[in-house]
Amino acid sequence: MLQTDIDWFDDHEYFLWLCQEATGYDYPHYSRLLRAMHDVSFLYFIEYDNNRMYEALELRREFTDGAYVDLYTEEPRVSMLELVLSLAIKCSDMTFEYCGDVKGWFRGLLCNCGLDKCAGTGFNEEIVKDILNKIIHRRYDRNGVGGLFPLKNAETDQRKVEIWYQMNAYLNENYEI
Repeated sequence: MLQTDIDWFDDHEYFLWLCQEATGYDYPHYSRLLRAMHDVSFLYFIEYDNNRMYEALELRREFTDGAYVDLYTEEPRVSMLELVLSLAIKCSDMTFEYCGDVKGWFRGLLCNCGLDKCAGTGFNEEIVKDILNKIIHRRYDRNGVGGLFPLKNAETDQRKVEIWYQMNAYLNENYEI
């Protein structure tokens, strides 16, 4: 079951800012998909994946120019939109943007897991929730296919690997970093 009770910091301006950071002028094409992603909480089941959650929380600090200080509450929650955007930022930073900017990386991560097909007229809330559920609960293939970071030659079962190491393996396999 997906947790869809994001009731914190659901400020409309913040959501629009996230959308602009993720997709830029293509926001209308992605609006329903992005809203659905923002309505679903990221849950982690692998030790240290909480670090990805804290990186996603940093987006709130950036949005408020450092004014958002309640980043480390007892039970912080981030949305899947925040998580995927923060991963796109990391990918862009680690590849020095020569492989694409944040928006390109965001769209690439959507393509990797199949969410790209749910943008615009292809939006289907049940499919979006199913894909997000697969990512959250690590029900993708052993090699990461169906997740955010699919590999051609996975040495280990990606369902048991931290997101950080999945991302690094993906970048190493596909880009010169």
